[in-house]
Amino acid sequence: MFWLRLWHSNRNIFDTWHISLFTSYHSFFHTFPVFKYYFVMFDLDKFKRINDELGHVDGDNALRRLSQVTKDIVRKADVFARFGGDEFVLLLPNISEQNALNLVEKVREGINAIVISEVSLSSSFGVTLMQQSDTLETLIQRADRALYASKEKGGNTITLK
Repeated sequence: MFWLRLWHSNRNIFDTWHISLFTSYHSFFHTFPVFKYYFVMFDLDKFKRINDELGHVDGDNALRRLSQVTKDIVRKADVFARFGGDEFVLLLPNISEQNALNLVEKVREGINAIVISEVSLSSSFGVTLMQQSDTLETLIQRADRALYASKEKGGNTITLK
């Protein structure tokens, strides 16, 4: 598992890294179209409330615990990165749809088990299959729409688009 640690909000580093990684995976995808790649965006439900009511120390602790739980669950081939704020991304290479959804469900359940100052955490997920015609922007937009759909369902859910 490749973990990109960006605790400081330096989006330029993430963008440079992500474009390079996307190009590599996309090139591999065109060479071996049999492999499937799923892209996942997720965030903590009601994270602003956690920060406002419990404080930023507990908010940072929630992000650290979420990161540790996720790293413990994903496979070595998977890529896990902080996208910004309380948003994270996963790139799941060479995985079936059912296995991708099962892995994301394990992450969701792991996050649900986290309790910070007597508050249980929950997360919403947007999952999408990388298409050969995708650009980095279309991939992120589709996953973001799926994440938004999960939020509209009340959160703590997974949406595949």
